Amino acid sequence: MAIILGVVLGGAMIRPDFCQNMLAFDMPLFDTGMVVVRDTWVAMPLLVMVGIFSGFFVVPMNALLQHRGHILMGAGHSIAVQNFNENLSILILIMTGIYSLLIWAGLHIYWGIS
Repeated sequence: MAIILGVVLGGAMIRPDFCQNMLAFDMPLFDTGMVVVRDTWVAMPLLVMVGIFSGFFVVPMNALLQHRGHILMGAGHSIAVQNFNENLSILILIMTGIYSLLIWAGLHIYWGIS
């Protein structure tokens, strides 16, 4: 829900000519703050803020990618490359999760690798 709110805010507030300035924008305060948090009631609002800022960050970056991709190789090709990279990242996360479950289940490391 927080990511959706961030996407809506990012789409409404960020002008297309300002997208390049968003390259330097990130959420180091909230990400770094999560390292020292030990209480659930402090972590939940920080996670909501991370979700909002992530969604806020995604809209301008996709617009910039499509604009630059259109100039370099065509909008369709740049979107295809972006989708390939996103799907590859999801596959890596799934494989890491499966590997972690195999190790947690006590299977030998060679079964996780093969």
